Amino acid sequence: NMRPFHVSYCWNQISQFLRDYNEVKRIRDDPQMLKPLLNITVKECAGMDPRSLATITHRMAKMAVKTRIITNKSRMWMLLEKRAIQISNFGTIDISNMLWAFAKVRRKSPAVFNHFANLAIANMKDFNSQGIANTVWSYATVGYASPDLFNA
Repeated sequence: NMRPFHVSYCWNQISQFLRDYNEVKRIRDDPQMLKPLLNITVKECAGMDPRSLATITHRMAKMAVKTRIITNKSRMWMLLEKRAIQISNFGTIDISNMLWAFAKVRRKSPAVFNHFANLAIANMKDFNSQGIANTVWSYATVGYASPDLFNA
């Protein structure tokens, strides 16, 4: 049995292959090779902890951009959204990584962006400059206004 941590580790390892054009091409040519990992991700999504969810979402966005096989309209993104808004104890790195992932695939989800705006405001003092930059970039990329966040 795989636990959420193991699933996030698999996504992390697979994302390392994205540096090699031949591997990207191989995944594009045979997207079914990801089906077992996608299936286990769906199965484990409801029990994901913040760090595992953020890692999976971030790596899946990288995969989506490089291979174009996990579109922003896929069922997977709906599941990730649903789980994300159920969790309120994301760390600042996880907040910025989640926002980056949704922005990278151009998934403008008011529920997600509102949820993470509230979490970011509550944790503003803990953000480093990279986290702030990624967060601002994410909102700008999807064109989502969050006056309370940007005034914090």
